[in-house]
Amino acid sequence: MLMVEKYPIVDPHTKEDVDEKNFEKIKDLITKVRNIRAIYKVDQGIAIPLTVVTEKEELITTHNELIKRLARVNTITILHSDEKQKHAASATLTDMKLYVHLEGIIDIAKEQKRLTDESMQTQNYINSIEKRLSNEQFVSKAPKKVVTTEKENLATAQKKLSELKKHIDQITF
Repeated sequence: MLMVEKYPIVDPHTKEDVDEKNFEKIKDLITKVRNIRAIYKVDQGIAIPLTVVTEKEELITTHNELIKRLARVNTITILHSDEKQKHAASATLTDMKLYVHLEGIIDIAKEQKRLTDESMQTQNYINSIEKRLSNEQFVSKAPKKVVTTEKENLATAQKKLSELKKHIDQITF
């Protein structure tokens, strides 16, 4: 016997849809924390404290253990209002701000020196590219591909310098 039934209509606001969005937020949070660890060369064996500024406390508390395990975090503090954290690197997500506390985890003075040295090298590199690009003979005689590559290298180096300055400011506060 063959039964005839209307094809089910999918509700666009199903629980799976919400869970998928929440999973993406948690994945982004973990990725941001891991990126901060990489930038400041925090040993992967060391668990670090994390502060999350968000109105969606439930999302963090629900996935607390997952975040701790995958991001190698030992404590998660949830705040509802943003306060600049001392010696903490920050990252921003759509509806939350993260602070990874670095004091006691890394040598702040040594890290500032490393980042400052790297920013000085990057600035010197930018200066050399700008000097090359301001030389009319170089621009007119070099193949267009070389000039284009130099301009791209300049843009990349300027972006890197901007990021380095941001990182220095974050841990200096």
